[in-house]
Amino acid sequence: MKKSRSILSLMGLILAMVLQVTVAATDGALTNQWIKERANQWYAEQAWIVGCNFIPSTAINQLEMWQAETWDPQTIDQELLWASKLGMNSVRVSLHDLAWEADAEGLKKRIDQFLTIAAKYEIKPTLVIFDDCRSVENSGWLQSPGNVVVNDPAQWGRLERYVKDILSTFGNDQRILFWDLYNEPGNSGQATKSLPLLKATFKWARSVNPTQPLSVGIWNDGLKELNDFQLAASDIITFHRYGMAADLMSEIETFKKHGRPLLCTIWLRHGHSDAATVLPVFKQENVACYNWGLVSGKVQTIWPWGTKEDAIAPDCWFHALLRNDGTPHDPQEVELFRNITEISVREESTARPLTVAHRGVSKYAPENTLPAFELAWEQGADAIEGDFRLTKDGHIVCIHDRTTRRTTEMNRVVADSTLDELRALDAGAWFAEEFTSTFIPTLTEVLATVPAGKKIYIEVKCGAEIIPALLEDVKQSGLSHDQIVVISFKPNMLKELKAAAPDWKISWLVSFRKSRLGKIAPTYSAVLETLASIQANGLSTSRNFVDAFFISLLTEKGIGHHVWTIDDGKTAKRFQKLGTKSITTNVPEDIQSAYHPSPVESAPA
Repeated sequence: MKKSRSILSLMGLILAMVLQVTVAATDGALTNQWIKERANQWYAEQAWIVGCNFIPSTAINQLEMWQAETWDPQTIDQELLWASKLGMNSVRVSLHDLAWEADAEGLKKRIDQFLTIAAKYEIKPTLVIFDDCRSVENSGWLQSPGNVVVNDPAQWGRLERYVKDILSTFGNDQRILFWDLYNEPGNSGQATKSLPLLKATFKWARSVNPTQPLSVGIWNDGLKELNDFQLAASDIITFHRYGMAADLMSEIETFKKHGRPLLCTIWLRHGHSDAATVLPVFKQENVACYNWGLVSGKVQTIWPWGTKEDAIAPDCWFHALLRNDGTPHDPQEVELFRNITEISVREESTARPLTVAHRGVSKYAPENTLPAFELAWEQGADAIEGDFRLTKDGHIVCIHDRTTRRTTEMNRVVADSTLDELRALDAGAWFAEEFTSTFIPTLTEVLATVPAGKKIYIEVKCGAEIIPALLEDVKQSGLSHDQIVVISFKPNMLKELKAAAPDWKISWLVSFRKSRLGKIAPTYSAVLETLASIQANGLSTSRNFVDAFFISLLTEKGIGHHVWTIDDGKTAKRFQKLGTKSITTNVPEDIQSAYHPSPVESAPA
C-alpha cells in the first residue's frame, strides 16, 4: 500500500513538473485562448471567407503603404472595390512596427480609415503584426521587426508597446476579422531563433484579450518546434500552401484533426496552385483562402521567384489577378472567382435593356430602309440602329456596305455617287417582291421616323468627313441629344465628333477575338484606354469574350455596355443579367418578350 502511494505521489510530482514546464514554456501565450467550441462558433457565423493578401499597387512595402508621406487612400479605395467585384469579403494586410514607432497616432488613424474604406465594400481585413519573410520577388519588402531585433530581447520593449497599443485600439473593432500575429516566423534563416519572440507576441496579445481570434500560420513543414507551438497557441488554424490540389486536400485532412477552423492565408502560384483547380477545393471543404496578390504593381508579384530586375513581364503571371487599371490578367480566372463566390449572381441586373432594331426589323423588311424602321416602331422597339455614309455631293444616306451591289440591282460606290444616282436604285426588290421600288433613305428621312421618347443609334461607316453634315441634319431634325447615339468602329472619328459636339453621346464598336495563343484582342486595358481618350459614353461589342467583371469595370467608369446582334431570348436574358444597357437585334418583338419582367429603364449610351 505504501508502495502504491509512493508511486502515485511520484506520478503527481512528475505531472506537476510537466505542467510547470508547459506554463513556463508558453509563459502566458495560452492564457485566454479560445476553446474549440468558441472558435468553431465564430467561424460558423462568417460567410465563406475568400480574400487576398493586399497592398495597394502604388506601394512597394508596408512602410510605403502606411506612412503619411505615401498613404494613398484613393488607390486603396479603387482596388478594394475591385476586390469586392471578385466576391472577396476579406483582405490580409501587413502592418510594420517602424510605422507605429515613427507616428503611432497617425498610423492608427490611417488604419481606421483603411477599415472604413474596406467596410464600405463589406470587406473585413485581417491584420498582420510581425513578419520574418524577405520577399524573393520584391527586394523592397521589409521584415518586421527584422532579424537583429528578433534576436535581441533587450529591444522588445517597444515591440510589446506596439502590439498592445494596436490590439487595445482595435481589439473590439468588428471591422477586423482576426489577427495574424506573425507572418512566417523562422523564415530568412531564423528557424527556432524566432520562437521566443513568437511566444512573447502571443503573450502580449493575450493580455489585451481582443474579441477577434488570434493565429499564426504554418508555412514550413520542417519547422516542427515552431509549428507545434503555433498549432497549440492559435485560436484558429491558418496555413500557407502553394501546392497542387491533391497536396492541398492532404493538408486540409491533416489540419482537420485539430478540430478548429481552417484558413489558408497564402495560396495562388500560377502553374502550381491555380485557381481553376485549387479554389473549388477551398469552397468544397469550407476552408477560408487568401490568394497572394490582387493588383500588379510595385511589389512585382507577377514575376517568378528569383527573376532578375530587368526582366520583361511574363505571359503567365506568377501571382496577382488584375492589371493596375482593373482589367484581369486572365478573364477566365476572374470569372471563376466571381462564379464561385456567387458575386455574379448577387450582382445580376433585373433592369430591362433597351431593344434596338438592327437596321430596322431586318428579318422581315429590307435592312436600312424606311419600311424596316417603321416596322421596328410598330413592334415596340426602344430604338433603331442604321448605317450611314456620305455621298459624293455631301448628303448622308442609310446603307451598310461601301457599295450598293448586295442590296440593289446595280453596283455603285456610295462615296463616288450622288444622292440622285443612289435614289434611282431599288433597295427592296432583292429582299422580297412586296418591297419593290423601296429607295435608299437619307438620314433626314430616318430621323423623321423617330417618335418622342425613342432613340436612334447612328452607325457612321465612313470617316470624319461626315461630321459637318451629320451635325446639321440632326440639328434640323429637332430631336434632342438624348435621342441620338453615334456609334462607330473608328475611334478617331468619334473623338473628332466629340470635340465638335461635346454633349452628344458616342459609343465605340469593338469586336473581341481570341488568338491562337488564347489571348483576347484587343486587351481590356487597351479598350479602356481608348474609351477614355475619346471620352466615350458607351462600348458596343459582339457577344464574345465579354463577362460581368468587364461590364462592371465599364459601369464603374460611367460607360454603358451595349451588345450586338442577339436574336435568341436565352442570350438576351444572359446579357440582361450582366447589366448590358441595350441589345441590338433583328427581331425586337421576340427579344422584348424574352426579358425578365421589369419596368423599362432609360439606358445611358
